[in-house]
Amino acid sequence: MNRRVAAPRPRPAVWRAGLALGLAALPSIAVANWTWQGQNGLIYDSNTNHAARSDQRQQSLAVTQSLRGQTVRLLNAHQALRWHVGAHTAQNLRFTALSYAQAESGVAWSYRPGAGFHAALWSIATNLQWHETGDRLRDGARTAVRASVTSQLTTRLQARVSARFDAQATASDAFSTRRLGAGGRLDWQATPAVAIYVDMKWLDGEFTTTVGESTDLGSDWTRDTAFDVDGERAYRRSGQGGSALLGMNWLLTRSCAADLAMRQTALTAGDQSYSVLSIMADLIYRF
Repeated sequence: MNRRVAAPRPRPAVWRAGLALGLAALPSIAVANWTWQGQNGLIYDSNTNHAARSDQRQQSLAVTQSLRGQTVRLLNAHQALRWHVGAHTAQNLRFTALSYAQAESGVAWSYRPGAGFHAALWSIATNLQWHETGDRLRDGARTAVRASVTSQLTTRLQARVSARFDAQATASDAFSTRRLGAGGRLDWQATPAVAIYVDMKWLDGEFTTTVGESTDLGSDWTRDTAFDVDGERAYRRSGQGGSALLGMNWLLTRSCAADLAMRQTALTAGDQSYSVLSIMADLIYRF
């Protein structure tokens, strides 16, 4: 029998480094001022289960809520330390097992070597997340480390290039993944109230696909009941691909904005291709 529900992988060293960095930042941010941002939104996914065949793809709609606070401490004229905490929930309206609650914390160090208008901002950030879902196999933690360079090209155009590593450890190996990414982003302030942004990423690593019994992808799989009460096979696959994001942000008031974005993700593993279209609508408020 080839069914397997395995223990999570050992946590990579980057988890320990991120935790140490966050703890080291605590003394400097404990008494700092905080700013907060809330969000309510909807997310549509055209292929929630990452199926290659069009007749096996499962669409879904989720309602999301989040609260995030951050504080910034200036270390000197060129360096700053930013720490954030947050909570996020999502209720999947079709597949309740995919609903989740998540807590997160992260710290970022930034460095701007000059004071000129075009002076680049260099940054290294780490983020830790803990999540519980309606399906215990997906419960676990996620970490990310990102390095980026941001530059103001004109008074209305900003560019950023970045590289990123993500690792997720869950109760099942099928949902425990690691991924590298690199890409670029442009933000254009079209009017004082409207901003348009484009984000392109290259991806290399692992993802999970849940498919019907007719597909045989090997022996490394687990029984997933999130999409079908009788269970389907969930596989962890290695592949490459990319994503393209286009979005628009409208400032409604000084403390409230509406955001609409569309992301297309395409991945290839062996002779199989996987694509997902995601549409996100959010109301964002700051206080």
